[in-house]
Amino acid sequence: MLQVNSNLKLKYSLIGIFFIWVCIAVSAYPVWAIAQVLAEVLNVPEGVPVREQDNGWLWFVLFCVEGSAIFGLVYSLLGYIFSIAVGWSFTKYIAVFFKSKYPPTWCK
Repeated sequence: MLQVNSNLKLKYSLIGIFFIWVCIAVSAYPVWAIAQVLAEVLNVPEGVPVREQDNGWLWFVLFCVEGSAIFGLVYSLLGYIFSIAVGWSFTKYIAVFFKSKYPPTWCK
């Protein structure tokens, strides 16, 4: 079940949601470009349902893996850039972006 941290101030919750959407937007083009290359390599024609193709299942699995990997990379890079911009240490970057241990000023 999804659990929402109700102790976080609304402002920082909205910034977090915006950050995730920015990561999705930045990830979209590389995911699309790699999916096109995968389709060419695996002989999956454009405009045809993937599940009807011989290599469709492989394309789908690779698409899911590369989409997750690219999103994770973008999230990590943008989080690190943000951390550098606000002057956080690498340890604090890991705590905030991967362990959800937010600064006390962000909480109610």
